Amino acid sequence: MKRVEGALQEPVHECPICLGDANFPVFTNCGHLFCCSCIIRYWKQSESISVPCKCAYCRSTFYVLIPIQWPTPGSSDEIDEQLQKNNVDLEEYNKRFSSEKSVSRLESILFYGKKFMRLIWIDIVRLVVMPVCGNIYAWLSDTKEEDSNELLQSIDNLFLSMVFLAASIRVARIRLAGHRDGQ
Repeated sequence: MKRVEGALQEPVHECPICLGDANFPVFTNCGHLFCCSCIIRYWKQSESISVPCKCAYCRSTFYVLIPIQWPTPGSSDEIDEQLQKNNVDLEEYNKRFSSEKSVSRLESILFYGKKFMRLIWIDIVRLVVMPVCGNIYAWLSDTKEEDSNELLQSIDNLFLSMVFLAASIRVARIRLAGHRDGQ
């Protein structure tokens, strides 16, 4: 606690990993201060991501990262982007390892399983769901195999068109929101 209180009095902090001024500084629960991006990168490169990290300074395991003296949102787009990324990284680490909620190995596997499924959901739909549905439809309607292949191709094209349309609408909404914020 004395180390934390003392560090809060200082306007600039040095990161022991990059040896520069700590950018978006965070405290470990062992009381050492790092750049948020440095300590997250260190964790991801030095340990299995299902294991809490050992402090790069004192080698004790830490379970929580606490942001200190971060810039306020809205200062600039670059700062807002970095704040958002750092908050996601901190939330992921703290959610996994904080003493308030111990994360089991099963929960960790489920977390990354869901994350992986979100990344490949389009492929799952295209390779599993649509062929199954198309074959069931062809079987129920007694269509020929050539017709069912054309049907699957048409359904696939329709699905990809809908995904492209949804992505285009999302990009347009983000740009419109950015344009409104810029005014």
